[in-house]
Order: sequence, then C-alpha cells, then structure tokens
Amino acid sequence: MGCQWLDVKLKRFFYKLGFWVGSNPWYFLTVPVLLTALCATGTEQEIYLQVEKSFPYNAFQTQICLNWT
Repeated sequence: MGCQWLDVKLKRFFYKLGFWVGSNPWYFLTVPVLLTALCATGTEQEIYLQVEKSFPYNAFQTQICLNWT
C-alpha cells in the first residue's frame, strides 16, 4: 500500500494517546464535566422573544420599521 507511513504514524499517535488517557483518567473525567458546567451557565440568561414575526424580515430604516418604533 502507498500510505503505510501514515498508518504507522497514526497507530503510534493513538497508542500514545490511549496510554496517556489510561494513565490519567481523572483529567478526561473532570475536564468535560467542568466545561459542561461552565457552558451551562449561559442557559440561565433571559431570552427575549421577538413578538412581531415580520420584523426581522423587513429592512431597517424603511417606512414600515419606522412605524413600529
């Protein structure tokens, strides 16, 4: 095959990665949980809903938009 060098490099990389994950499992358990908790804090923000459905589809500074304000 023409890509044996790539196969060898990928095998070596994933072997080292698997060995590292197996040696330090707490990093790979706590970091995703902490990142999820950090990202979940953004869901507590208030979300303002747009009541008028046609407002986003109209160009700004037009007569119909100026009448809404």
